Amino acid sequence: MCSAELLWRYAQKTNAVATTQWLTDLAEAYPAKRYIVVVWDNASWHKAAAVQLWLGQYNAAARREGRPVIFLFALPTYSPWLNPVEAIFNQTKRRVLFGRNFENPVARRRTLDTHFAQCNARAKHAHNSMSFESKY
Repeated sequence: MCSAELLWRYAQKTNAVATTQWLTDLAEAYPAKRYIVVVWDNASWHKAAAVQLWLGQYNAAARREGRPVIFLFALPTYSPWLNPVEAIFNQTKRRVLFGRNFENPVARRRTLDTHFAQCNARAKHAHNSMSFESKY
């Protein structure tokens, strides 16, 4: 099955540690899948040696233990139009964040969580109306 769902996490920093935690969360969210394919940009934390090391160790264990194997595909540099999540980021900025003052970070998070959950509901509805389904 192909999924257009968003899996989001909040982190204090965007670095290799946060990235490997997000990848761990991703694998745990889809334990029945054989493969998970991540398409992302060339952010320095995506290309970090620690992420590559983690991926090799994770995938070796995943193959032994029957967990999903993760494949990472980096898009070409300076090509945000190829990254579907960029449209979601732009929509989120326009519809949710621009011109708003939130009382505190918790209020901002709640608003973002609601918005992303609505995006997932729309993606699930669109997916259910499609006839294509992969065996992976």
